[in-house]
Amino acid sequence: MSRLFFSKREVDFVSDITKEFMKDVVGESIFYFAISEVKSDIHEVYEEAVNKVFENPLEIKCLISVPDNELRTGKFGQENFATIEAFVHKRDLLDKNITITEGDFFSYRAQFFEIVGIFTG
Repeated sequence: MSRLFFSKREVDFVSDITKEFMKDVVGESIFYFAISEVKSDIHEVYEEAVNKVFENPLEIKCLISVPDNELRTGKFGQENFATIEAFVHKRDLLDKNITITEGDFFSYRAQFFEIVGIFTG
């Protein structure tokens, strides 16, 4: 439905309700590890960092999709590939002053994931 018929106050109200739903009802969270570009030693020619230094982890409440685990057998044995989608509330990121970028990491339960794509809607 178009936002033409809703005021900013009503949109903010729905946004606050969904934020509370994610925090109080769902209760899932991830720990976000941002890579520090200042602390990491970046090679001046290749612009890559072999040893990355992370900022302190931040807990972010979110909705998590069911992880897809795929076991692939290759030349050197078996590898487990897992993909997951984390739906984070935009206003929560703005309130905490967090900017999620590709290449950063997050942990969910006992697994660590690299962020390979970001969808903002």
